[in-house]
Parts: sequence; structure tokens; C-alpha cells
Amino acid sequence: MEIITNETKQQNTGLAGLLKLPLGAIGKIKQLYKSIKADLKGPRPELDGISKLARIKSRFRIVYKKYGWKILAAIFCYYLIRDVTIYIIIPYLIARGLID
Repeated sequence: MEIITNETKQQNTGLAGLLKLPLGAIGKIKQLYKSIKADLKGPRPELDGISKLARIKSRFRIVYKKYGWKILAAIFCYYLIRDVTIYIIIPYLIARGLID
């Protein structure tokens, strides 16, 4: 018999908790996205008093220092997948007559 505590309740929420699976790649990507978004939008008192453009540059510099190459790899993969889909796969399917 398992003792249920607050920690167990929090771990057992969601599909991963129901199946008792560790956090997979999709979950890690979602956590990384949420963390980056919070770092970009969160309050930064050290950035008060400078222009808006300088604040934006500083925030991206802070995020790059924290996450490094992962940000650049994510951006590269996003545009690679998007461009291949738009410029190669969709025209190929149209030419083959699979999409009207």
C-alpha cells in the first residue's frame, strides 16, 4: 500500500503521472520553452532606465548566456523544419496531385 503525500499528488498529475513515466523529450522541450519565455518576459530591475531597444538586446544576451547553444540550435531546427515543409514538401505534394 502506497502512502499518498502532497509530493506524490503533484507527481501523479497529468498523463505522465497516470502512466508513471519519466518526463520525456516533449515535456523537456515544453519546460525549456516556458523557462525561456519567463526569462524574456520576467521583471529585471537592472534594466530600468535604458531604452527599449537596449532592454530587448540585454534580455536576449541574458537568455543566451543562460542557455547558450541550445537557443541557436532550437531556432535553426525550427526554421529548417518550417522551410522544408513550405518550400519542398507542400510543392511536391501539389505536383504529385495529392493536394488539390
